Amino acid sequence: MPLSPSSAKAGLCSGPPRVRPRPRRVPPRAALLLWAAALLAAPLYGQQWSEDPSDASTTLTSNAFVPVPLLTPAMPATCTGTSLNGPFSFSSVSGTTPQSANLAYPPCETAQRIVTPSGPKDIWFRLDPAFADAAYRFTLYGTGSPSTTSAGMAVYEAVSATGQMRLLDCATGGAVDQIYNPSVEATCITPGSKLYVRVWPRNPTPANANFNLCVMGQRTSTMPDRGADETPCAARTVAAVGSFTTSVLNSINYVFSCTEPGMLPSNEDVKGGDLWVKLVVPSSGHVRLKLSYATIPANMIGSGNPVVNSLGFSAYLSADCADPAQFRLVGGTSVQVTPALGGQPVDIRCLPPGEVLYVRFHSLLGSMILKKRFGQFRFEWMAGNGTYPGYTPPANTQPCGATALTIGATC
Repeated sequence: MPLSPSSAKAGLCSGPPRVRPRPRRVPPRAALLLWAAALLAAPLYGQQWSEDPSDASTTLTSNAFVPVPLLTPAMPATCTGTSLNGPFSFSSVSGTTPQSANLAYPPCETAQRIVTPSGPKDIWFRLDPAFADAAYRFTLYGTGSPSTTSAGMAVYEAVSATGQMRLLDCATGGAVDQIYNPSVEATCITPGSKLYVRVWPRNPTPANANFNLCVMGQRTSTMPDRGADETPCAARTVAAVGSFTTSVLNSINYVFSCTEPGMLPSNEDVKGGDLWVKLVVPSSGHVRLKLSYATIPANMIGSGNPVVNSLGFSAYLSADCADPAQFRLVGGTSVQVTPALGGQPVDIRCLPPGEVLYVRFHSLLGSMILKKRFGQFRFEWMAGNGTYPGYTPPANTQPCGATALTIGATC
């Protein structure tokens, strides 16, 4: 309907026409600054890491359990698929991140320092075990530029981040890509506990270095036989060989092993992670124990060999396999396997014939700064003749023939 002259005039006199506001144009330099501020306002990779364990999320993923538990090599050459988490960057964490008020420095960090260092930049992760019998390995891989070349890692278990945290493992070495990047295992996990993984940079890693976390898992109920057992009471009996040059192989996969509560360290170098076998002492009271490298297929639990000084063993006598207080250390070594068959065995003499000798394999503190803490080795033992080959020493060269001393009132 056309407007009348009067209505048209009224429309013109009602006020100036509305002008649609034009969008405000932001100068290119200001837009760049706004974008950078927005980027820095939210931490990078915020879905998985935290500066405090209390809000570390549960999104770490593992290669195991999908769709069935997989065989886990001792140290994967590459970390891909569901086992790969990251990348993460130490630049995402405040440079003044304090140590937790109720959580001391991990022992693998302080053991190498005379003076307590300033607090590192902790990055925390959390993983909730998928099964009651789950076991996990966390390995740090440097990536990007700059890449992490030295770091430490500890894994704890706790009901919650505010509860008591129990240290399960700690390392400043063990990964495959860099000798000073860590690899740790979480085993013997208490049912109902969560896992808290703590990562920190070590000199000379730059403050903005990048890394990936590889999480590999296994269920102990579906784990292939490792050739040894978790406790002394469950330890299998290993038969003697006639010669160390024979082809008999007792291969032991040193992987996903835990230290049973109450068992005292075998020596000051012990790190933990125990596997056990046992043998019956021969009539001579003399046993010769030997570790060596093993040849095994690839992509199996224990694939590859541990390195020298990363694994030791200790031998015990005990009247009760379930009572750690009754275990008496009678021999062992803190130097790991010698390549091939050329290494020297460990001789233990003066043992009571017919008694059970419990042999315990464990990692050493030295393995925290070396590659490949995990792998497969070969264990064999022979019955000794009680004397040195070709020579019968005097009786008092052995503890059993020690000369009795007379105690007098004066000298």
